[in-house]
Amino acid sequence: GRIDLFLLDTDIEQNNDEDRKITYNLYGGNTENRLLQELILGVGGIRMLSKLNISSKHYHCNEGHAAFIGIERINKYIKDDSLNYKEAFELVRASTLFTTHTPVPAGHDMFEEDIIRKYIPHYPQRLQLSWDEFMGLGRVNPNNHNEKFNMSNLAAKLSRGMNGVSRIHGRVSREMFNSLYPEYYADEL
Repeated sequence: GRIDLFLLDTDIEQNNDEDRKITYNLYGGNTENRLLQELILGVGGIRMLSKLNISSKHYHCNEGHAAFIGIERINKYIKDDSLNYKEAFELVRASTLFTTHTPVPAGHDMFEEDIIRKYIPHYPQRLQLSWDEFMGLGRVNPNNHNEKFNMSNLAAKLSRGMNGVSRIHGRVSREMFNSLYPEYYADEL
């Protein structure tokens, strides 16, 4: 009774049969459905909060699955406050914390470029970025077109800090994400 909980559901009459199925099962379905769920969580979550006139000074990205909250927040700053990408990026980054729970690379969602392009080809333009710059947000090496778009990389890049759920997990995560910060040793992160 102390905290409001809002659940996002696509199984509503206004949606077509395909879209109604998106939220039937958590972690269910194929890679495409997974991306759609993460778009609903991130983009839909921020839009829902906006519709409810709920704002926050701080945002917590609990796993990479929610990383699109940062993208939608940048979009809102550009659209609503007339900021440029760099300004909006810094505001989002300064007010976001990323917690990773999964200590193995296979547990972090990654998407091929073609599926990202299928569903959100308009976002780079909204963010005042080129397609390659946008895709680079989800890659360790932004210029490696063979690298998949990794939601945890996106979450890390859009956050002021990252934490784990235990000391052991923190050590494993420092090693796992070290490639995002090549100028540091893992134990310095």
